Amino acid sequence: MLLRISFSILGFVVFLSTMPNGAVAAENVFSQITRSRLAEAATRDDFPTYNSTVIAEIARSPASVEQIIHEAITLAPGYRDKIVRSAQQTFPGFFQQIKNASSGKSQLTTPENKLAGKEQISVSPAFPPSVSNGLGWSGEIDLGGSRSTGNTEREQASGAIEILRKYVVWNHEMNLSFDFARKDKETSARRLVTNLESRYDPSNGYYAFIFLQYEDDKFSGFDYELTESAGVGHRIIKTKPVVWTLEIGPGARQSLVSETDKTETKVVGRGKSVFTWHISDTAKFSNDTTVTVGKDRTTTENFSALSTRILGQLWAKFSFEVRHNSDAPANTKSTDTMTKISLAYKF
Repeated sequence: MLLRISFSILGFVVFLSTMPNGAVAAENVFSQITRSRLAEAATRDDFPTYNSTVIAEIARSPASVEQIIHEAITLAPGYRDKIVRSAQQTFPGFFQQIKNASSGKSQLTTPENKLAGKEQISVSPAFPPSVSNGLGWSGEIDLGGSRSTGNTEREQASGAIEILRKYVVWNHEMNLSFDFARKDKETSARRLVTNLESRYDPSNGYYAFIFLQYEDDKFSGFDYELTESAGVGHRIIKTKPVVWTLEIGPGARQSLVSETDKTETKVVGRGKSVFTWHISDTAKFSNDTTVTVGKDRTTTENFSALSTRILGQLWAKFSFEVRHNSDAPANTKSTDTMTKISLAYKF
C-alpha cells in the first residue's frame, strides 16, 4: 500500500511538471499494438485484460493519465465506470484527474469538448457492458424462516452471506450459510458451512484457485469435515446472460466421525460446475454442483436457486438443495434435501 501511494505521488509530481499550460492536446497515446489488444479484449467482453492493459499504460506513462483514461473510455464506452473505479483505486494520487477525464471536465482538447454548448451526438457503446459487478466489494445477504403449527409443529430458519472482493487479476470469495429446523420440539436440522476461495484470473478463459471449506452438520454422522483443494478452472461459456464455469483439482478431506470419535484423513479429487443465467434485469437462475471423490466415499451437492427482484436491491429467492453421501455413517441417511424461500439483499 505504501509503495502504491508513493508511486502515485511520484507520478502526480511528474504529471504536474510535464503538463503544459492551457489545454492539452488529446493525441492517441496507445500504440497500434496496444490498441489492437484493447480492441480484441473488448470484442471478447474481457474486461480484466482490457483493464490490466490500461493500468499498465498509466504506470508506464503517468504524465498521460488523462489522455489514457479518455482514450480507453472512447474505445470501450461500456467499461467507463469500471475503468474509472479501478484506475482510482490503483492510482489514488490521480483520483481527480481520472474523474475529470471520465466526466469531460478535463482540459483535454477533444472533439467532444469542442462541441461543448452545442448539440451532442449520442453514440451507442461498441459492445454491451459486462454482467459482472466489476472491481471492488460486492455480496449478498439471505434470510429465511418459517413456522407451522397444528398436527405438526415445525420451525425452520436459514441464513447465508456471500462476500466477493475483485481485483484486476485476483478474486476472493467467502460464503457462510446456516440452516436450523425443529420438528415437534426436537431439532431436526442444524448445519453450518463456511468456505473461502481465492482465484488468480488473468482472464484468458482459465484461472487457478485455492479452496478451503469447513462443515459442521449435526445429523451427517460427522462432528465436522474440513476440505482443502487447489486446481484450475475454465469458463466454458461467458456471455452477457449466461456464464458457465468448471473447476477441477486434487485436495484432502479431514472428517471427525461422531460414532468413533476418530479423525479420518483422505486424499480426494474435487470438481465443481457453476452455471448462472441472467434471465432478465429482474430475474436470475443459478445451479451449482460439487462432487468430491475419495477412495471410500463420494459426496455430491447440488444447489439450484431462482431469484427475482422485488424492489431496488431486495430480491426474493427460491432454492432447492440436494446432498448425497455414497457411504454415510451408521444410523444416518445418504441423501438430504432442503427447500428454502428467503429474502436477499444484494450490495
